[in-house]
Amino acid sequence: MALLSGVILMSNVVGLIVSQTLKITIDEYSSQVRAFAPFVATAGIVLSLSLLVAGIFLAKYRNWARTLAIGVSVLYLLYVWGQAIFLAPYNPFDKGEHTFDHFMMALIWSIPFLLLIKFLTSRKVRNSVA
Repeated sequence: MALLSGVILMSNVVGLIVSQTLKITIDEYSSQVRAFAPFVATAGIVLSLSLLVAGIFLAKYRNWARTLAIGVSVLYLLYVWGQAIFLAPYNPFDKGEHTFDHFMMALIWSIPFLLLIKFLTSRKVRNSVA
């Protein structure tokens, strides 16, 4: 869980820095993306830090950490699919070729969180963390 949280945190921090430092406007779409970038990156940072805290306390067998990890995983699934469904299609320069890429990335990023939810809701984990 720490590795997953670290990857998410690093990618969002880099995205936030790049979106704030590069002020080159190639087209209208890039300026719209840059307008949403701070919010999207900040949401990703908050989710990854929450997942890191949950992972640390889950190692100490805290039930609230298990609940937090499940909640953050569900929120992260909504976050990833929200970007794929609501932000990606508004690219006026995309004629459909990037939409598939966004859905595939959402699917790939969903797998670890779905596995984490399945693991944390299993009877064995629930009984050992209680």
